[in-house]
Amino acid sequence: MSEALTELYSVRETAKIFGMSEARLRYWMQTGIIAASVRQGGRFYYTFRDMVVLKAARDMMAAEVPGEAVRKHLLTLAKILRDHGTSGEQMRICCDGEVLVAVHDDRPFESLSGKIMIAFSLASLREHIAETLRDRTAPDIDEAGVIAPGDREAVPSVYDDRPTDMMSVGSAYTAFTDGLTAEAAGNLALAEHKYQHALAMQPTFTAAMTNLGNIRYAQGDLAAARKLYQQVLALEPEHPEARFNLATVLEDAGELEHALSELRRVVVTSPNFADAHYNLGLLLTKLGSKRQATRCFERYLELDPHSEWAANATSALRRGAASHGAAGSTSA
Repeated sequence: MSEALTELYSVRETAKIFGMSEARLRYWMQTGIIAASVRQGGRFYYTFRDMVVLKAARDMMAAEVPGEAVRKHLLTLAKILRDHGTSGEQMRICCDGEVLVAVHDDRPFESLSGKIMIAFSLASLREHIAETLRDRTAPDIDEAGVIAPGDREAVPSVYDDRPTDMMSVGSAYTAFTDGLTAEAAGNLALAEHKYQHALAMQPTFTAAMTNLGNIRYAQGDLAAARKLYQQVLALEPEHPEARFNLATVLEDAGELEHALSELRRVVVTSPNFADAHYNLGLLLTKLGSKRQATRCFERYLELDPHSEWAANATSALRRGAASHGAAGSTSA
């Protein structure tokens, strides 16, 4: 997929295309689910290849494919896209939850399980992007032949691409996204109800379980939050947000060495999870390891230089200490 001109899409435009929040996209970047592969002027941009992987991630999560399987399939898809170059846009991506394959649209495809959970053509995705951004102003082309769009405001819209049929009303994923909307509006009671509903339909839905843990933590019920995060990790040992938030609970409970161990594991398994580097820096400062803390704050600023915590990290570097922890992330 090496076009002569590589069109780039800002985080805001990508949020609009997929009907997602920018916060969720940034969370996926931090935790390594799918990252924007281009960085210019301190901002991230997605290529069309990134958009294909992002759509596959979104559809698999809507089809309630387990998180570890999603990550495995995305690695497979990224390799397929690299290997097929410009011929890739004739492909159709299909996944039955166990196996992900790419086939050409003029060839028949039959899932091993007989049930296709996601299926979409790259050509239809490009058409959807063009239609969504049809009012985009003519982009500038830089010296490297890269089309760099302006970072204009993009309001997330309903994404109804239709090639994938698993986003059915009443699914656990629908309840989960309703919970996200309620939580963003500050209605924690409704969000709690929605996450519990999602878990009633899909007991292994780790994202809903993690967010329910976050609500328990906000309510001051550290024991319940800890139990929920531990349940997530039993199902998905490398779930970065659950381990990150478990570390917060452990620190609040005074189990500093245990919290330190959990945060170190997060930054190893999810090296782009900026908040984990920041909180690790705070904890190392508290434990007197200021030299190691300095490296954590520096890494945090490399990953997220424009965040609300950037000034705190800069101050921490100057004085070798900091007083506030990063807010917990929201799963997606």
